[in-house]
Amino acid sequence: MLAALVIGLLNTLVRPVLVLLTLPVTLLTLGLFYFVLNGLLFWLAGEMLSGFEVHGFVAAVLGAILYSVIAWALSALVPAKKAEPWPNVLSALSFFRPKQRRAQKNYVLPASSWRNSNPSFFQ
Repeated sequence: MLAALVIGLLNTLVRPVLVLLTLPVTLLTLGLFYFVLNGLLFWLAGEMLSGFEVHGFVAAVLGAILYSVIAWALSALVPAKKAEPWPNVLSALSFFRPKQRRAQKNYVLPASSWRNSNPSFFQ
């Protein structure tokens, strides 16, 4: 239980900084460096806790992959709530609100009046 908390805190606080710092390497490896980064964080969690041990870097990467697959499967089972990206921030400011337009009436001529005005077209 404590290991999950530490991994969650590391993923929340440390991972964004490491992702930003290692962005060039991640781009060069076409995203495969994320596995290394996840393994490093998993290994760091093992070093911080006494009851959670990670034996080597390969074990850390494999554990991080397994952890990611399980987290993905569990998140796929739970339906996600649709959340607004900026709730009530932009809508609170009146100049960001879209102006309401009146509905335009489309006038369509009846077919009989159109045929009467252009009889040569229908022959």
